Amino acid sequence: MSLHDIYQFAAQLWVVWLVLLFVGIIVWVYLPRNRTKMNEMADLPLRDDEER
Repeated sequence: MSLHDIYQFAAQLWVVWLVLLFVGIIVWVYLPRNRTKMNEMADLPLRDDEER
């Protein structure tokens, strides 16, 4: 096994890892138990500074 083969194998693993991470974050965001928390975070840019 050459260094080039190891590099290609590692590059493929990174792609798989990043896709799984992305899908995991998307699933976590859309879980029903997180809905109120995510809605509050979505409204943060629209709030006035005085409402703290």
